Amino acid sequence: MKKLIVILAKSAKYSDYCVAGIELATNKWIRPISRNEETQDAVPVAALTYADNTEAQILDIVQIDFEDTRVENEIQPENYFFAADTWQKFGRWTLADFEKFCGFDSTDFIFYDTSRRIEPSNLNLVKRRKSLMILPIENISVKTNLLDGQIKFRADFNYNGVRYENFSVGDMPCARNL
Repeated sequence: MKKLIVILAKSAKYSDYCVAGIELATNKWIRPISRNEETQDAVPVAALTYADNTEAQILDIVQIDFEDTRVENEIQPENYFFAADTWQKFGRWTLADFEKFCGFDSTDFIFYDTSRRIEPSNLNLVKRRKSLMILPIENISVKTNLLDGQIKFRADFNYNGVRYENFSVGDMPCARNL
């Protein structure tokens, strides 16, 4: 089944990418993942490379062919296996398009309390199963650390009156080639 999505997240995952976006027909999050177990669900660069040899970017509108069945994943219910090796670009959003279409998600806490993650033992207490959100955060600061020769990013910020600290930042595109 083909779905038209706008890419809203693209971060490094090993030598490939973790990608997510909003399906335009349903306004729901979707995370395309690979069936290749060696990539640990990551999307290979080849799939993100268009016919003109450019690479899919955040805010690109792409058509992706997905398998008919959803991935069973309690922690990331947005996961779907993509079927085709390449994605087709249909256009590009502006920030104004994004603001008009998406808006923000509403939740009291990011991970069901003030923690930066949910413990697996508490997963059964969670009613809202969602691993992707767009939230209006404030007062963000990003820190860098060098760990095993790689730059790692952590963020502190406020959301809904709560200070969250030491959140992992999946990718900083400007630092990808450092």
